[in-house]
Amino acid sequence: MTVSPASIRNIAFVGHPSAGKTTLVDALAHALGASERKGSVADKTSICDTEPEEQEKGHTLQMKTVHAKHGGLLFNLQDTPGYPDFVADALSGIYGSDLVVGVVSASSGVTFNLRKKLELAAELHRGRAIVITHLDDPNADFDALVEKLQAAIGPQCVPFELPDGSASGFHKVTNVLEGGEVEYRRQLMDRVMDGCEDGALLERYLETEKLTDAELHTHLPAAIEKGTLVPILVCNPVSALGLPEILEFFREYAPSPETLPTFKLKDGGAPIPLEPTGELLGVVFNVRSDPHVGKVCLARILRGTLKASDHIEGPRVTGKGEKAGGLFHLVGGKKREPTDAAVAGEIVAFSKVE
Repeated sequence: MTVSPASIRNIAFVGHPSAGKTTLVDALAHALGASERKGSVADKTSICDTEPEEQEKGHTLQMKTVHAKHGGLLFNLQDTPGYPDFVADALSGIYGSDLVVGVVSASSGVTFNLRKKLELAAELHRGRAIVITHLDDPNADFDALVEKLQAAIGPQCVPFELPDGSASGFHKVTNVLEGGEVEYRRQLMDRVMDGCEDGALLERYLETEKLTDAELHTHLPAAIEKGTLVPILVCNPVSALGLPEILEFFREYAPSPETLPTFKLKDGGAPIPLEPTGELLGVVFNVRSDPHVGKVCLARILRGTLKASDHIEGPRVTGKGEKAGGLFHLVGGKKREPTDAAVAGEIVAFSKVE
């Protein structure tokens, strides 16, 4: 598979504990073909929560990356811990991604934990979206939760998908662009155009309040990347209700490395432009210890191509560089897929490099 930056989807899932992040990633991994069966946190078969302590507690304790290829796209789904004790792993997942998805349980609502993680994503200029889970909870109220999200995070939080009801009335999901609440559709389109820098298109929209499909595919991801839109999606990952619609959203509208042509390393640092053919440059954003291969580094390639045969230089290794013990993609907590190379925009792992 030839990889272009436009075909890559680097997505981190953040939120409060028990919001449904891992269950959602398990469901997406199965739908994308990364796992033969849909894993479950409850029965200890999750593709992400593979450590004994995670299975015992029923919570993610380390960030896990699920790599998958599907329909001509390359996905890197990053499941992050919810507990503040493990916030470093959550922050690294945010740092390495292009889209940060805040997973919100309709039963617990908007928490300080979620709000702070989404604020950090905004500070790093990462695109943001929200997935509401547990909408089948007896006390769930979709419209009330949307109001709370807008009050806590900002008016840029607008539904892209609508449920047909809450609690026992939740049976179907509808795209607001295809029908449903007119006011939400107007809010969504207005937010898309708030990020538009095409004066002629903006003038035409003000007259007609319409955009073509091609214009939406161009300007909706850009609005997410610029922060003028935080789309709200709906899903029950256990039953898979709304899951195909979320996958379709990620496919069609999630920002790619090409949508974000520069990568911000830190406050005050100069953004690094995406250059697929430039000299190799990457950033390690997560390191974990493996009992079999030692230190495993997870890196995002910012420029050029990293090949399995390359020698890697870093702050501690200069001059000749150091040969990696292997170049591979992570598929959850246990599985690895060897690869010959990783291009600009990709997330890849390697071992035995200091």
